[in-house]
Amino acid sequence: MGLRRAFDPFPFNLLTMTVSLEAIILSTLLLFSSNRQGARDRVRSDIEYDVNLKAELQIQHLHEKVDTLYTQVLSRLEAIDPNHRPPDRGQADRRSQRLTAAWQRLTLWSRGPCTAR
Repeated sequence: MGLRRAFDPFPFNLLTMTVSLEAIILSTLLLFSSNRQGARDRVRSDIEYDVNLKAELQIQHLHEKVDTLYTQVLSRLEAIDPNHRPPDRGQADRRSQRLTAAWQRLTLWSRGPCTAR
């Protein structure tokens, strides 16, 4: 039996080139998929922002309703007992104003200068 000549002799140049091409193709596909994932994340982030904004507006509307009910109850109590002194709402109003201002700063900061919404 004689020695057969190998298809790809020792330095395995063909095998090395094949593996390198496979790595290039896989890395390209990985970059494409990560770009698509980033685009999906941006869309999801925009949707979450809109949902959070709607929830904030609904909560603000509920606060207004509660304040209206509070003033109605106080006016009814005033009609029943004119000597009744309502609790101080000034501190709660100041706290509400501070929270509203802080929330506005936070939403402006989180939107950033580069995003257009």
